[in-house]
Amino acid sequence: MKQITLLFTLICLTISVFGQSFTGKVTVTNSLQPDLVTTFIVDGDKAAIMPEGPGIYPGMKHIVDRNTGDYHTVVPLDGKIRLSTVNLSDPVFASITSNQAEPEVLKTSESKTIDGFSATKYLVKYPQGVAEVWASKDIKNLDLASFMSAKSLIREGKFYALNQVEGFVLEIHSTNPRGGEKLVIKNKVEAQTVDASVFTLPSGSNVININELNQQIKDAQDDPQKVKELKENLKEIHKNK
Repeated sequence: MKQITLLFTLICLTISVFGQSFTGKVTVTNSLQPDLVTTFIVDGDKAAIMPEGPGIYPGMKHIVDRNTGDYHTVVPLDGKIRLSTVNLSDPVFASITSNQAEPEVLKTSESKTIDGFSATKYLVKYPQGVAEVWASKDIKNLDLASFMSAKSLIREGKFYALNQVEGFVLEIHSTNPRGGEKLVIKNKVEAQTVDASVFTLPSGSNVININELNQQIKDAQDDPQKVKELKENLKEIHKNK
Protein backbone atom coordinates (compact mmCIF):
# COMPACT_ATOMS: atom_id res chain seq x y z
CA MET A 1 0.00 0.00 0.00
CA LYS A 2 2.96 2.31 0.62
CA GLN A 3 3.94 1.79 -3.01
CA ILE A 4 0.49 2.94 -4.14
CA THR A 5 0.68 6.09 -2.03
CA LEU A 6 4.16 6.91 -3.33
CA LEU A 7 3.20 6.29 -6.92
CA PHE A 8 0.06 8.44 -6.76
CA THR A 9 2.00 11.30 -5.16
CA LEU A 10 4.54 11.16 -7.97
CA ILE A 11 1.82 11.06 -10.60
CA CYS A 12 0.15 14.16 -9.16
CA LEU A 13 3.48 15.94 -9.26
CA THR A 14 4.21 15.01 -12.85
CA ILE A 15 0.94 14.85 -14.80
CA SER A 16 -0.89 18.05 -15.52
CA VAL A 17 -1.85 20.10 -18.57
CA PHE A 18 -4.46 22.49 -19.92
CA GLY A 19 -7.63 21.29 -21.53
CA GLN A 20 -11.13 19.95 -21.23
CA SER A 21 -11.27 16.68 -23.13
CA PHE A 22 -9.02 13.80 -24.18
CA THR A 23 -9.71 10.22 -25.24
CA GLY A 24 -6.97 7.65 -24.97
CA LYS A 25 -4.33 6.07 -22.73
CA VAL A 26 -1.41 7.30 -20.64
CA THR A 27 1.10 4.78 -19.28
CA VAL A 28 3.20 5.88 -16.30
CA THR A 29 6.49 4.18 -15.34
CA ASN A 30 9.30 5.09 -12.95
CA SER A 31 12.90 3.92 -12.76
CA LEU A 32 12.95 3.19 -9.02
CA GLN A 33 10.06 0.73 -9.33
CA PRO A 34 10.36 -0.62 -12.89
CA ASP A 35 7.82 -3.39 -12.22
CA LEU A 36 5.20 -0.83 -11.15
CA VAL A 37 3.12 0.47 -14.07
CA THR A 38 0.00 2.66 -13.92
CA THR A 39 -2.34 2.97 -16.88
CA PHE A 40 -4.83 5.82 -17.23
CA ILE A 41 -7.76 5.25 -19.60
CA VAL A 42 -9.40 8.63 -20.19
CA ASP A 43 -12.54 9.71 -22.01
CA GLY A 44 -13.42 13.35 -21.38
CA ASP A 45 -14.37 13.72 -17.71
CA LYS A 46 -14.03 10.02 -16.86
CA ALA A 47 -10.90 8.05 -16.07
CA ALA A 48 -10.02 4.50 -15.08
CA ILE A 49 -6.70 4.31 -13.23
CA MET A 50 -5.14 0.85 -13.15
CA PRO A 51 -1.90 0.25 -11.21
CA GLU A 52 -0.08 -3.06 -11.69
CA GLY A 53 2.94 -4.48 -9.96
CA PRO A 54 4.35 -5.79 -6.67
CA GLY A 55 2.24 -4.94 -3.62
CA ILE A 56 -0.88 -4.11 -5.64
CA TYR A 57 -4.02 -6.24 -5.64
CA PRO A 58 -4.50 -7.91 -9.06
CA GLY A 59 -7.39 -6.28 -10.92
CA MET A 60 -7.47 -3.21 -8.70
CA LYS A 61 -8.59 0.00 -10.36
CA HIS A 62 -9.92 3.46 -9.59
CA ILE A 63 -12.87 4.88 -11.52
CA VAL A 64 -13.21 8.65 -11.41
CA ASP A 65 -15.85 11.06 -12.69
CA ARG A 66 -14.51 14.61 -12.72
CA ASN A 67 -18.00 16.11 -13.16
CA THR A 68 -19.54 14.52 -10.07
CA GLY A 69 -16.31 14.27 -8.05
CA ASP A 70 -16.93 10.55 -7.41
CA TYR A 71 -13.77 8.49 -6.88
CA HIS A 72 -14.35 4.73 -6.69
CA THR A 73 -11.77 2.09 -5.79
CA VAL A 74 -12.49 -1.45 -6.99
CA VAL A 75 -10.56 -4.34 -5.42
CA PRO A 76 -11.25 -8.02 -6.28
CA LEU A 77 -10.29 -9.94 -3.13
CA ASP A 78 -10.92 -13.55 -2.06
CA GLY A 79 -13.68 -14.06 -4.59
CA LYS A 80 -15.44 -10.83 -3.60
CA ILE A 81 -15.41 -7.37 -5.10
CA ARG A 82 -14.68 -4.60 -2.61
CA LEU A 83 -15.83 -1.15 -3.65
CA SER A 84 -15.11 2.02 -1.70
CA THR A 85 -16.30 5.42 -2.85
CA VAL A 86 -15.46 8.98 -1.87
CA ASN A 87 -16.56 12.29 -3.37
CA LEU A 88 -13.70 14.75 -3.89
CA SER A 89 -16.20 17.63 -3.99
CA ASP A 90 -17.08 17.03 -0.34
CA PRO A 91 -16.42 20.15 1.80
CA VAL A 92 -13.91 18.19 3.88
CA PHE A 93 -11.49 18.28 0.93
CA ALA A 94 -11.73 22.05 0.52
CA SER A 95 -9.32 22.47 3.41
CA ILE A 96 -6.63 20.25 1.86
CA THR A 97 -3.61 22.34 0.96
CA SER A 98 0.07 21.68 0.50
CA ASN A 99 2.42 22.70 3.28
CA GLN A 100 5.17 23.22 0.73
CA ALA A 101 5.82 26.49 -1.07
CA GLU A 102 5.42 26.50 -4.83
CA PRO A 103 8.74 25.59 -6.43
CA GLU A 104 10.71 27.97 -8.58
CA VAL A 105 10.31 27.01 -12.25
CA LEU A 106 12.83 28.00 -14.93
CA LYS A 107 12.09 27.44 -18.63
CA THR A 108 15.20 26.65 -20.65
CA SER A 109 15.95 26.88 -24.36
CA GLU A 110 16.70 23.15 -24.60
CA SER A 111 14.32 20.87 -26.49
CA LYS A 112 14.12 17.28 -27.70
CA THR A 113 11.64 14.86 -29.22
CA ILE A 114 9.96 12.32 -26.94
CA ASP A 115 7.69 9.66 -28.47
CA GLY A 116 7.17 11.94 -31.47
CA PHE A 117 6.30 15.03 -29.39
CA SER A 118 8.44 18.17 -29.24
CA ALA A 119 9.34 18.78 -25.57
CA THR A 120 10.93 21.70 -23.73
CA LYS A 121 13.17 21.37 -20.68
CA TYR A 122 12.23 23.07 -17.39
CA LEU A 123 14.19 23.19 -14.14
CA VAL A 124 11.92 22.90 -11.11
CA LYS A 125 13.70 23.95 -7.90
CA TYR A 126 12.52 22.51 -4.58
CA PRO A 127 14.14 22.94 -1.14
CA GLN A 128 15.28 19.30 -1.52
CA GLY A 129 16.90 19.83 -4.92
CA VAL A 130 16.26 20.44 -8.61
CA ALA A 131 14.12 18.32 -10.94
CA GLU A 132 14.53 18.29 -14.71
CA VAL A 133 11.11 18.31 -16.35
CA TRP A 134 10.35 17.80 -20.05
CA ALA A 135 6.92 19.02 -21.18
CA SER A 136 5.19 19.22 -24.55
CA LYS A 137 2.59 21.70 -25.77
CA ASP A 138 1.87 19.33 -28.68
CA ILE A 139 -0.43 17.30 -26.42
CA LYS A 140 -3.77 19.07 -26.12
CA ASN A 141 -6.85 18.70 -23.94
CA LEU A 142 -5.41 16.37 -21.30
CA ASP A 143 -5.66 17.05 -17.55
CA LEU A 144 -5.12 14.03 -15.32
CA ALA A 145 -4.24 15.91 -12.15
CA SER A 146 -7.84 17.03 -11.71
CA PHE A 147 -8.94 13.36 -11.57
CA MET A 148 -6.70 12.68 -8.59
CA SER A 149 -6.42 15.82 -6.49
CA ALA A 150 -8.53 17.87 -4.11
CA LYS A 151 -9.77 20.99 -5.91
CA SER A 152 -7.75 23.16 -3.51
CA LEU A 153 -4.56 21.76 -5.09
CA ILE A 154 -5.63 22.56 -8.67
CA ARG A 155 -4.84 26.04 -9.91
CA GLU A 156 -5.92 27.16 -13.37
CA GLY A 157 -6.45 23.53 -14.32
CA LYS A 158 -3.03 22.35 -13.20
CA PHE A 159 -1.55 20.74 -10.10
CA TYR A 160 -0.06 23.54 -7.99
CA ALA A 161 3.53 22.25 -8.11
CA LEU A 162 3.75 22.54 -11.91
CA ASN A 163 1.53 25.57 -12.41
CA GLN A 164 4.27 27.37 -14.36
CA VAL A 165 5.17 24.48 -16.67
CA GLU A 166 3.64 24.87 -20.13
CA GLY A 167 2.25 21.65 -21.53
CA PHE A 168 2.00 17.99 -20.60
CA VAL A 169 4.90 16.49 -18.64
CA LEU A 170 6.40 13.57 -20.56
CA GLU A 171 9.48 13.01 -18.38
CA ILE A 172 10.85 14.09 -15.02
CA HIS A 173 14.40 13.44 -13.81
CA SER A 174 15.43 13.98 -10.20
CA THR A 175 17.96 12.76 -7.62
CA ASN A 176 17.24 11.93 -4.00
CA PRO A 177 19.50 14.33 -2.03
CA ARG A 178 19.80 11.82 0.84
CA GLY A 179 20.29 8.46 -0.83
CA GLY A 180 21.49 9.72 -4.20
CA GLU A 181 19.08 7.48 -6.14
CA LYS A 182 18.18 8.83 -9.57
CA LEU A 183 14.48 8.83 -10.43
CA VAL A 184 13.07 8.99 -13.95
CA ILE A 185 9.31 9.10 -14.49
CA LYS A 186 7.94 8.66 -18.00
CA ASN A 187 4.39 9.30 -19.21
CA LYS A 188 3.58 7.72 -22.57
CA VAL A 189 0.51 9.23 -24.29
CA GLU A 190 -1.58 7.39 -26.88
CA ALA A 191 -4.78 8.87 -28.32
CA GLN A 192 -7.22 6.03 -29.04
CA THR A 193 -10.85 4.93 -28.85
CA VAL A 194 -12.00 3.93 -25.36
CA ASP A 195 -14.47 1.16 -24.46
CA ALA A 196 -17.05 2.77 -22.14
CA SER A 197 -17.35 -0.46 -20.12
CA VAL A 198 -14.02 0.30 -18.44
CA PHE A 199 -15.84 2.97 -16.40
CA THR A 200 -18.71 0.69 -15.31
CA LEU A 201 -18.85 -0.19 -11.62
CA PRO A 202 -19.15 -3.92 -10.90
CA SER A 203 -22.47 -5.21 -9.61
CA GLY A 204 -22.76 -7.12 -6.35
CA SER A 205 -20.06 -5.08 -4.66
CA ASN A 206 -19.75 -4.43 -0.94
CA VAL A 207 -19.79 -0.62 -0.99
CA ILE A 208 -18.02 1.47 1.64
CA ASN A 209 -18.87 5.18 1.38
CA ILE A 210 -15.88 7.01 2.84
CA ASN A 211 -17.70 10.35 3.09
CA GLU A 212 -20.51 8.79 5.12
CA LEU A 213 -18.05 6.90 7.31
CA ASN A 214 -16.11 10.09 8.04
CA GLN A 215 -19.33 11.86 8.98
CA GLN A 216 -20.32 9.00 11.30
CA ILE A 217 -16.94 9.22 13.04
CA LYS A 218 -17.39 12.98 13.46
CA ASP A 219 -20.94 12.51 14.80
CA ALA A 220 -19.73 9.88 17.27
CA GLN A 221 -17.17 12.34 18.63
CA ASP A 222 -19.90 14.92 19.26
CA ASP A 223 -22.66 12.56 20.37
CA PRO A 224 -21.94 9.46 22.52
CA GLN A 225 -25.26 7.96 21.39
CA LYS A 226 -23.82 7.69 17.87
CA VAL A 227 -20.90 5.54 18.99
CA LYS A 228 -22.99 2.35 19.00
CA GLU A 229 -24.19 3.02 15.43
CA LEU A 230 -20.61 3.59 14.30
CA LYS A 231 -19.43 0.36 15.94
CA GLU A 232 -22.19 -1.62 14.20
CA ASN A 233 -21.22 -0.16 10.82
CA LEU A 234 -17.54 -0.90 11.37
CA LYS A 235 -18.43 -4.43 12.41
CA GLU A 236 -20.41 -4.89 9.18
CA ILE A 237 -17.52 -3.59 7.11
CA HIS A 238 -15.08 -5.95 8.84
CA LYS A 239 -17.44 -8.90 8.38
CA ASN A 240 -17.57 -8.34 4.59
CA LYS A 241 -13.85 -8.09 4.13
